[in-house]
Amino acid sequence: MESPPERVRIPRRCVEILAGMARDSDPHEACALLEGALEAGAVRIDAVHPAANIATEPRTAFEADPGAVVAALAQARARGRIIVGLWHSHPRGPAVPSERDLRELWPGWLLLVDGASSGQGAPRAFLRGPAGVRELIAAQG
Repeated sequence: MESPPERVRIPRRCVEILAGMARDSDPHEACALLEGALEAGAVRIDAVHPAANIATEPRTAFEADPGAVVAALAQARARGRIIVGLWHSHPRGPAVPSERDLRELWPGWLLLVDGASSGQGAPRAFLRGPAGVRELIAAQG
């Protein structure tokens, strides 16, 4: 059995795209799907698929537009990759998952969270595995 990933590798260009989305959406939460692959001990992010936040309370929650989800899945599959998880911003809060985020996170999926205090650094990364949700090391590169 392959060991679970311990880190997330995210290119600077993807971090910059996500930071721009967070700025442009403020005061609402922004969201995107993350395309990539699983590799030895890491989740690799190769592309970002922005999605409209259709939550009824977009200042405090996110819900990715289903059409964007379907399109991202199809685009990733066409490139031989998968959707490895979701990203969203917390414009007024810390870069940690809310109770709702944790409750709705799918097993095996990555959740990247940008918070108001994140600045220009990499978002924080969380993964739901068999033992629950744990934080992964997020590194640009």
